[in-house]
Amino acid sequence: MSVRVAHLIGGDQWAGAEVQVANLLAGLAEVRDLDLSAILFAEERLAQELRRSGISVSVVSERDLGPLGLVRGIAHALRRHGVEVLHTHGYKESILGALAGRRAGVRWYVKTEHGRIEPSGGWGRIKMVLYRRLDHWVARCATDRVIAVSLDLYRHLGASLPMGRVALIRNGLDPRRIAVTVSPAEIRRGLGISEHAPLFGSAGRLVPVKGLGYLLEAGRGLLKELPEAQFLIIGNGPLRSDLERRARDLGIAHAVHFSGFRSDVFNVVNALDVFVMPSTHEGLPMALLEASALGKPIVASAVGGIPEVLNDLQGWLVPPGDVPALTRACLTAITTGREGGHAAAAKRASQIAELAHTMCAKTYTLYDDLARRNGSARR
Repeated sequence: MSVRVAHLIGGDQWAGAEVQVANLLAGLAEVRDLDLSAILFAEERLAQELRRSGISVSVVSERDLGPLGLVRGIAHALRRHGVEVLHTHGYKESILGALAGRRAGVRWYVKTEHGRIEPSGGWGRIKMVLYRRLDHWVARCATDRVIAVSLDLYRHLGASLPMGRVALIRNGLDPRRIAVTVSPAEIRRGLGISEHAPLFGSAGRLVPVKGLGYLLEAGRGLLKELPEAQFLIIGNGPLRSDLERRARDLGIAHAVHFSGFRSDVFNVVNALDVFVMPSTHEGLPMALLEASALGKPIVASAVGGIPEVLNDLQGWLVPPGDVPALTRACLTAITTGREGGHAAAAKRASQIAELAHTMCAKTYTLYDDLARRNGSARR
């Protein structure tokens, strides 16, 4: 008999958590013993991706409903699908899901922790601390399993949650979902970048934790060695104007391009010579796996789950915030490369496919173990 599982996630953007959920559910959709559905707060790209994978999607509009309305809407969707296991992504989803699940008769609760709290200031920080404390209480008292996407996060959560509550399941990516449809030369022409210019870039939300200011600082040093170098920042976020100002202050604005959000991100990342991830905190970033699957040389901070996979996938690790080390690594990456050629690309794709297979297999086993228990699995 199938286990009925629903995933609850905001879905209003297309970032790491959304990409991970799309990959996970696409893999789990092939498991016969699972009856999958998803509940989202917005009708955006994630909803479309999940439907393409054959997942039943319910949208409970956060824009139109207050917290109580969201709880009622989530509970209605859970009852309609007879959900037994509710799997949440995000602190808001976990809190609202716990309330709605009680109304709908959900038996087991799972949440994925995608990363540590992102630093902020002022009232925003106070609110985030309060939300996180409530989320942590839900994890301790109303959640059966908490999934950590990296060993670093697993150890962090294990220090404050009951023994056996946390499961380590690293993010994975199905290389078959990565499609390059336009040549790098054409992408570069559209962005006003020379076909032969050394091109460094990063993709993700423009927020402090991504450390993109360090990439700009490294850019000034790189231009001294490589006067034709260009830098591409892919994505949107609240720091865009600050980053543009920083590029002007550093005197490198002429070499920095901001593409904004790109639905064809695979094509754009494929046009890079070196993918750079100078983050100060991470779980296990999907953008890193995507760049590796595309065969890009990678320079990244040694934070979170990045060192757990980057050594295997070939790349350069640097201390977070160390601009001289970041600059040197980027120079090495652009001048020497890593195990080039089709054989290396095939090896990377095989490694990433194995991560995706393991992610789906372990998640299914977690659901199955819960469903075989009588009563509550929390302890």
